[in-house]
Amino acid sequence: MPGMKYPGIEYHLPSQIPARVYDGDITEAIIVLQKAMKINRYAPLLIATIMGTPIFARWFKSERFGMGIWGLTNSLKT
Repeated sequence: MPGMKYPGIEYHLPSQIPARVYDGDITEAIIVLQKAMKINRYAPLLIATIMGTPIFARWFKSERFGMGIWGLTNSLKT
């Protein structure tokens, strides 16, 4: 996970995703995360899934899971 130091775990994004991972302002990150958690009632579940995936993959090497989101167009699924 970005910003966390876990031996043997590296955080990589696929080359198709145009993003950079770098150190930043933790206060600003907290504010943005708090706003993201209020997008809709399922946002905390989605954020926890995204942030916890690298740890889950490390602890349960032969197990995988998926998360599906269904909804109407323009309902903030993405």
